[in-house]
Amino acid sequence: EIVTLPVSRHKKSIDSKFRLELTSKIKALARVRRRRSDAKRTIVAPVKPKIQLREPSSKRPEIIAIGSSTGGPRVLVSLFEQLPPVIPQPILITQHMPASFMTQMAGHITKAGKWVCELAKDGEELKSGRVYLAPGDVHMTVAGNSIRKRIRLTDDPPVNYCRPAVDPMFTSLAKVYGPRVLGIIFTGMGRDGLAGSRKIVEAGGTVIAQDEESSIVWGMPAAVAEAGICSKVDTPEALLTFILNFARKNDG
Repeated sequence: EIVTLPVSRHKKSIDSKFRLELTSKIKALARVRRRRSDAKRTIVAPVKPKIQLREPSSKRPEIIAIGSSTGGPRVLVSLFEQLPPVIPQPILITQHMPASFMTQMAGHITKAGKWVCELAKDGEELKSGRVYLAPGDVHMTVAGNSIRKRIRLTDDPPVNYCRPAVDPMFTSLAKVYGPRVLGIIFTGMGRDGLAGSRKIVEAGGTVIAQDEESSIVWGMPAAVAEAGICSKVDTPEALLTFILNFARKNDG
């Protein structure tokens, strides 16, 4: 898990919000390790939170976007290993990870299946059936009109102490594509993606998320699931089926 250190002239002037964020993430990781340790000693049926699902959009998506953090790389590789290249939409990925690992991550996704995953480039025009991974230390957003959509990389301040962050990506897609967005939140710590997911839903789009049992850390997906803005909360395998069907559905 990566936490961006706020820039300050004074080493001791780290703000209280950052301290709170860092402390909460350390505690969350401790709970995960403790939960795994307890699972080895006894099997307890998990208490599933009450999650209210909403109807997905009647519109077929023109773009698919994925946000993930802790545990995300393994889920992403598995997803593209199983996902047949029959989806016409571009796929954008924002994974919380240092810049030095991004090229390797794109390579793993490409080798996993029949998809070509590349690090996104500023000003690049989106193409059908391609996978674009946000480079490290920049936010990936999309700008454009009804004819052309292009990737915009920005060095704006970290969002949710992350750069790249999911919220800027989701928010930009809601503005550009309206209801024709499918947003996906996989395992990860924190609440990045919640604000952007709200924007997608407010624009008439669709959001789905990974469930607690299959997540390494149920933070990001929990935030959107418990907010009642998801159309499906399930395992990555079940979400894969949803993606395939939804991406090829008849337009409403």
